[in-house]
Amino acid sequence: MINEGDCDRNIQVIVANPNYLLYNNRAVNFIVKFIQERPKYVVRNLNEEYRDFTIDIEKEILLLSKAKAVVFLFPLTTYYMPTLLTQYVQSVFTSKGFMEAVFNKEFLIAVTTSQNESVFTGVKSMEILLSSVIQIAKDSGLHYIGIVRVFDPSDDSNDQNEVLLEEACAKMVTLIDTNVNL
Repeated sequence: MINEGDCDRNIQVIVANPNYLLYNNRAVNFIVKFIQERPKYVVRNLNEEYRDFTIDIEKEILLLSKAKAVVFLFPLTTYYMPTLLTQYVQSVFTSKGFMEAVFNKEFLIAVTTSQNESVFTGVKSMEILLSSVIQIAKDSGLHYIGIVRVFDPSDDSNDQNEVLLEEACAKMVTLIDTNVNL
């Protein structure tokens, strides 16, 4: 649910995680908690807002128009975005008023994956996997600033995993804060 004050926040973090309602995804929950502690950020969970997959395009355009930056946070599923986020992109990014709402705003992707980073050959491979959404964002006037990969240690709770999650969150916030004039 969107609170009235959420439109005043500058950074929209849009979470799409089909498992967010079903079980504890450690990485997503850690990032959400980390972000919620920052006053200029608002976290929105598409799976809570649109359980029936009926996206309110006018509301989304309004919220995006108020933001200075947009972050997509999602687990990499079958080498792409979750279904609801894919539908969000197809519905909202192609609707009337979207380009005007997001022109010259920063866009970052934060991806969680249960596979160790060594499985991927580098950031460029993740950019190749997500090239279609990156290109749509660029074509819409969003300023793409990068991808932050977060290894999801799932249930393995130890100090090293905690440090890795904190480092990924700090990298994400730093990328946004250095690119967005708050």
